[in-house]
Amino acid sequence: MSSLLFFLLVQMALPPLLGYLVHLHLKEATRGILLDLCGTEARADYWVRTLGLLMVLTPLCAVLLFGGTLSAAPLQEALRRVASLSVLGVLAAVAVTTRAVWRRLPQRELP
Repeated sequence: MSSLLFFLLVQMALPPLLGYLVHLHLKEATRGILLDLCGTEARADYWVRTLGLLMVLTPLCAVLLFGGTLSAAPLQEALRRVASLSVLGVLAAVAVTTRAVWRRLPQRELP
Protein backbone atom coordinates (compact mmCIF):
# COMPACT_ATOMS: atom_id res chain seq x y z
CA MET A 1 0.00 0.00 0.00
CA SER A 2 1.44 3.36 -0.92
CA SER A 3 2.05 5.94 1.78
CA LEU A 4 -0.38 8.34 0.09
CA LEU A 5 -3.22 5.80 0.21
CA PHE A 6 -2.36 4.90 3.81
CA PHE A 7 -2.38 8.56 4.80
CA LEU A 8 -5.72 9.12 3.07
CA LEU A 9 -7.25 6.17 4.92
CA VAL A 10 -5.91 7.42 8.24
CA GLN A 11 -7.07 10.95 7.48
CA MET A 12 -10.61 9.74 6.79
CA ALA A 13 -10.83 7.11 9.55
CA LEU A 14 -9.06 8.56 12.60
CA PRO A 15 -11.21 11.66 13.21
CA PRO A 16 -14.61 9.88 13.13
CA LEU A 17 -13.23 6.98 15.19
CA LEU A 18 -11.92 9.32 17.86
CA GLY A 19 -15.19 11.25 17.91
CA TYR A 20 -17.21 8.03 18.13
CA LEU A 21 -15.16 6.78 21.08
CA VAL A 22 -15.78 10.05 22.94
CA HIS A 23 -19.49 9.81 22.09
CA LEU A 24 -19.64 6.27 23.52
CA HIS A 25 -17.93 7.48 26.68
CA LEU A 26 -20.36 10.39 27.18
CA LYS A 27 -23.54 8.79 25.80
CA GLU A 28 -25.17 7.50 28.99
CA ALA A 29 -24.40 10.57 31.09
CA THR A 30 -25.58 12.88 28.32
CA ARG A 31 -28.73 10.83 27.82
CA GLY A 32 -29.65 11.14 31.49
CA ILE A 33 -29.23 14.91 31.47
CA LEU A 34 -31.12 15.28 28.20
CA LEU A 35 -33.93 13.05 29.42
CA ASP A 36 -34.32 15.32 32.42
CA LEU A 37 -34.21 18.46 30.26
CA CYS A 38 -36.38 17.20 27.38
CA GLY A 39 -38.99 15.34 29.38
CA THR A 40 -39.48 12.34 27.07
CA GLU A 41 -37.29 9.49 25.88
CA ALA A 42 -38.00 10.23 22.21
CA ARG A 43 -36.80 13.82 22.54
CA ALA A 44 -33.73 12.82 24.53
CA ASP A 45 -32.86 10.08 22.02
CA TYR A 46 -33.06 12.57 19.16
CA TRP A 47 -30.59 14.90 20.88
CA VAL A 48 -28.26 12.05 21.87
CA ARG A 49 -28.10 10.96 18.23
CA THR A 50 -27.62 14.54 17.07
CA LEU A 51 -24.76 14.96 19.54
CA GLY A 52 -23.28 11.69 18.28
CA LEU A 53 -23.22 13.11 14.76
CA LEU A 54 -21.64 16.29 16.07
CA MET A 55 -18.94 14.28 17.86
CA VAL A 56 -18.16 12.22 14.75
CA LEU A 57 -18.35 14.91 12.07
CA THR A 58 -16.68 17.88 13.81
CA PRO A 59 -13.21 16.26 13.98
CA LEU A 60 -13.55 15.04 10.40
CA CYS A 61 -14.47 18.54 9.22
CA ALA A 62 -11.50 20.00 11.11
CA VAL A 63 -9.12 17.58 9.38
CA LEU A 64 -10.65 18.07 5.94
CA LEU A 65 -10.65 21.87 6.24
CA PHE A 66 -7.26 22.40 7.87
CA GLY A 67 -5.35 19.14 7.32
CA GLY A 68 -3.28 20.17 4.33
CA THR A 69 -1.70 17.71 1.92
CA LEU A 70 1.08 15.17 1.97
CA SER A 71 3.28 17.06 -0.43
CA ALA A 72 4.03 19.81 2.10
CA ALA A 73 5.25 17.60 4.95
CA PRO A 74 6.69 14.16 5.71
CA LEU A 75 4.25 11.39 6.60
CA GLN A 76 4.95 11.59 10.35
CA GLU A 77 4.25 15.32 10.42
CA ALA A 78 1.07 14.87 8.40
CA LEU A 79 -0.17 12.13 10.76
CA ARG A 80 0.60 14.32 13.76
CA ARG A 81 -1.42 17.12 12.18
CA VAL A 82 -4.36 14.77 11.55
CA ALA A 83 -4.26 13.56 15.16
CA SER A 84 -4.00 17.12 16.51
CA LEU A 85 -6.89 18.38 14.40
CA SER A 86 -8.97 15.33 15.36
CA VAL A 87 -8.48 16.02 19.06
CA LEU A 88 -9.18 19.71 18.51
CA GLY A 89 -12.40 18.82 16.68
CA VAL A 90 -13.52 16.51 19.50
CA LEU A 91 -12.75 19.20 22.08
CA ALA A 92 -14.73 21.75 20.08
CA ALA A 93 -17.72 19.40 19.86
CA VAL A 94 -17.57 18.66 23.59
CA ALA A 95 -17.25 22.38 24.39
CA VAL A 96 -20.28 23.30 22.27
CA THR A 97 -22.30 20.47 23.81
CA THR A 98 -21.26 21.35 27.35
CA ARG A 99 -22.08 25.01 26.89
CA ALA A 100 -25.51 24.25 25.41
CA VAL A 101 -26.43 21.88 28.24
CA TRP A 102 -24.94 24.11 30.95
CA ARG A 103 -27.07 27.07 29.88
CA ARG A 104 -30.25 25.03 30.25
CA LEU A 105 -29.57 23.54 33.67
CA PRO A 106 -31.42 25.17 36.53
CA GLN A 107 -29.06 27.46 38.43
CA ARG A 108 -28.67 26.99 42.13
CA GLU A 109 -28.57 30.12 44.28
CA LEU A 110 -25.58 30.44 46.55
CA PRO A 111 -26.20 31.21 50.23
